[in-house]
Amino acid sequence: RGCMSRLVNALRTATNLTVLELGWNNIGKEGGAQVLAGALADCPSVTQLSLQFNGLGDSGTKALSSALTVCSQLQMLQLSSNSIQPTGATALGEALPRCMNLRHLEIQRNAPGGRFVQLLHNCTALTHLDLSRCGLDDENIAHCAG
Repeated sequence: RGCMSRLVNALRTATNLTVLELGWNNIGKEGGAQVLAGALADCPSVTQLSLQFNGLGDSGTKALSSALTVCSQLQMLQLSSNSIQPTGATALGEALPRCMNLRHLEIQRNAPGGRFVQLLHNCTALTHLDLSRCGLDDENIAHCAG
């Protein structure tokens, strides 16, 4: 957590940062996602956020979701392989429509569930959506297709 706190302090001074790639760092362990979420408010210019393979789980995804509401410039979000289950995915799905510029979402290799897929209808700016290896069934896909 000490390393994450130092990173967050650095992010708070990086006001022109547009791309933040933090994949494969175990940020979800020991509250790191919550610490990072608190710093995102100080990075309004971030357009790409990559957090794949971090073990965020539902609690980390919920923390991140609340922070995303202030990321008005966010265009790409990568969350693959983070052990995201329906609870965290629902929080994410409820926050994403407030990311008005979000065009690219990768959430593959998670288990977001049907409610998340339904909430994607509110993400009208999306042009790229990767839900591969999410265990979706016919009913979930029907919701996505409209």
